Amino acid sequence: IMESLEHATKRGANIIAEYLGGSITCDAYHMTDPRSDGLGVSSCIIKSLEDAGVSPEE
Repeated sequence: IMESLEHATKRGANIIAEYLGGSITCDAYHMTDPRSDGLGVSSCIIKSLEDAGVSPEE
């Protein structure tokens, strides 16, 4: 279940994770198969980290 941090805090929830950001990519390589070099997946990971304001080292 996802809810705002403010709401969860007010109700005294045990917060075990926080969603910081995400990304969606589409490399249009093939309808069912991703690129074999992983470029589509790695691009999504990099964009997700940037959206979350998190460095790969974290």
